[in-house]
Amino acid sequence: MSVLWRKTLRDLWRSKLLFGAIILLLATGVGLFISMYSAFQDLSASESYSYDQLKFADAQFSLANGSGDAVTAASQVTGVVAAEGRTVTDIAIKNPEAPTVSLPARIITIPETGRPTVNDLYVNDGSFVPDGASQSVMIDKGFADSYGLKPGDTVDLTLGGSTDTFEIAAAVTSPEYIWKAKSNQEPFVGKGDFAVIFARESAVSDLLGDNGTINEVVARFDSTADPEATITSLSAALSDYGVTQVVPRDEQVSYLLLKLDLDGFAELAVMVPAMFLVITALIVYVLLNRTVQSQRLVVGLMRAVGFGRIQVIFHYLSFTVLLAAGGVTLGIAGGLLLGRYLVTIYAAGVGIPYTTTEFHPWPLVISVALGFAVSLAGGAIPSWIAARRSPAEAMRSSAPAVRSVSFLDNLIGLRRAPYVIRLAVRNSLRTIGRTSSSVLGVGVAVGLVVASLGMLDSMSHAFTVQFDEIQRYDLKVQFSQPVSTDAVMAYADTQGIAEVEPLNEAPVTISHGNESQITALTGLQEGSSLMRLQRSGGADPLSTSGLYISQGVSSTLNAGVGDSVSLQMGTNTVDVTVDGLVKQPLSGGIYMRESAVAALFGGSSATGALVSVSQGADIQSVTEALFQDPQVLTVEDTEKVRTSFQSLMALFYQFVAVFILFGVSLGAVAIFNTVTINIMDRRQELATMRALGFSRMAVDTLLTVENLIIGSAGALIGFVIGYIMELELIGLFQAGSFTIDAYIAPLSYLIVGIAALIIVVASEIPSVRSLHRIDLAAATKGTAS
Repeated sequence: MSVLWRKTLRDLWRSKLLFGAIILLLATGVGLFISMYSAFQDLSASESYSYDQLKFADAQFSLANGSGDAVTAASQVTGVVAAEGRTVTDIAIKNPEAPTVSLPARIITIPETGRPTVNDLYVNDGSFVPDGASQSVMIDKGFADSYGLKPGDTVDLTLGGSTDTFEIAAAVTSPEYIWKAKSNQEPFVGKGDFAVIFARESAVSDLLGDNGTINEVVARFDSTADPEATITSLSAALSDYGVTQVVPRDEQVSYLLLKLDLDGFAELAVMVPAMFLVITALIVYVLLNRTVQSQRLVVGLMRAVGFGRIQVIFHYLSFTVLLAAGGVTLGIAGGLLLGRYLVTIYAAGVGIPYTTTEFHPWPLVISVALGFAVSLAGGAIPSWIAARRSPAEAMRSSAPAVRSVSFLDNLIGLRRAPYVIRLAVRNSLRTIGRTSSSVLGVGVAVGLVVASLGMLDSMSHAFTVQFDEIQRYDLKVQFSQPVSTDAVMAYADTQGIAEVEPLNEAPVTISHGNESQITALTGLQEGSSLMRLQRSGGADPLSTSGLYISQGVSSTLNAGVGDSVSLQMGTNTVDVTVDGLVKQPLSGGIYMRESAVAALFGGSSATGALVSVSQGADIQSVTEALFQDPQVLTVEDTEKVRTSFQSLMALFYQFVAVFILFGVSLGAVAIFNTVTINIMDRRQELATMRALGFSRMAVDTLLTVENLIIGSAGALIGFVIGYIMELELIGLFQAGSFTIDAYIAPLSYLIVGIAALIIVVASEIPSVRSLHRIDLAAATKGTAS
């Protein structure tokens, strides 16, 4: 082994904690990139494979007066490989745990025999419902799991006041509900709060009492067909059957939300590791730069005894090569394991039926290249600086650049402070370059942790705004058919009800320019106290008879205040003006005065009601009382909806927990390195102070005060950096139907700030103990190792 390699290994061992921490930083960045990007590729492949295996529709057409002839017409369109007609109806299902209460459900027909050729079903438990079965159904896996329902159990389905009992044949997953969403306006529903039921045509016909008419046609296209042109042709072919809505695959709510979620996952897979790697490069640069500065005499001696510039460069670059090798090796091993875990928890959390995992070489190749590039980039400049010096220049001591601080002494009253504090502040201000790099290191570390905690704070804040400030009602009633406003107001006499307001909701397609979205138009009373819409722009909500749209809908349609949009309800289309924007963090919808909705589309009946329960009243008892009215289809408990939302966010919380874990680890390592390097860089200065008579306690106190100054300044900068990073991170979790504001709670700032200062002080301990053991005589001459 050469002399220089032996020196490299000795230097690495001497500062093993520092270099080990850098290896961990690099391993974290590499491991995160490999795990997250490999997981994204596997999840994308699993999603595509699942949609392909389950024959997911390329387009869905809602019809006003459909029949079997509509399916024949659709099948004959060029580019269509399969088309099926079906009936889709919102009904109610008796809560398996509380039979006196009903929950919202949606029943969808499948062909009387065989399996669907469009939107097939994955059987998770049980057997596919038998051909022609009129008393058997299949139920979505999420709902079945929520209540422990198994094949052979029964469920009660209700419509129009009549209830029928059906046997469960299987628990299934539908490609339309992999991400279980009720609508664009309700993108999140608890797995146990909404049931999707599949039944043979005869079973649904008996339940609905119809004559076999259909209200939807779904179609799959040939892989070579132009989707847009095929949809246009299908719309023309189905025009005689009253096409009320067209939903291309890309706009189907479940498909869209899953795509948006995976796209956000992909951006995180690049953004988060990039932050780790950039910070690693900065720390490698600072460490090697200060190592070179502390070894000026050694460099001079190396050059004097005949080592060339190239040899000196490669000697110091060898540090970075070893760091990269260690970090990349650990990162690859950890990344491959973490990647499989992320695929497992994501697929299980969302409900992707088919999961495929493969070995992806490119993330590994990129990670190796990035790992070495980051390390070499951090070490290149210090290595070049070391090599370009002549032997005489390198062996000559250099005086540190200082700054006068007499003006600041007077400005901040330092002259009256204890001498240790005066000295600490002056040292920090005189060596401004060293102090700035230390402050920046602490700031970036604090920023990472603040941003990670901010994701939790932002979600918690969104829940507070949505369920405490906007949705002020306790119960939301849906009727099986519209009722008069007077009938709704009569509920105010029900025991336990404090306030009631009529509600008029209807599905519509809102369009602006070339953009459109299916959502719900909600008619509210002017000055509604149970649904307090918050103004985001334009006029105050419901102060005019115009339209008020959520920020999410505004972003999707690129429509703002003053724009004219089209509303299609059934076969009727009207143009209205957007008078204002409203905040809806966890929902997306459009709103008008109840009277304005009636004027546009006719009728003044209510489809539902908002109910506030008296303080101290039992919500369950009030709910059961409401169900005494046969016209009540479902009653939605706001608190249960909130709980369901939070349970649905479990996957989000797991990912945030990973970010916080890595962020805290990175922050602690970065602060430790910053503090340790700062003390190592001043060994000669601190040893001189000891030789001049300063006690160990005085020197230790001086270092602590200096580091607390650096830590405090870094924390303040980190708060700003963290908020900026939080804006970027929370933006990755936005979807078209809801908008979450970036928010960081004051308590999070306080916790992170105090933790950062504690870590700063704790990081001193190894270096201070080392400082206590050095030879003062040798150190003051700059020869201590």
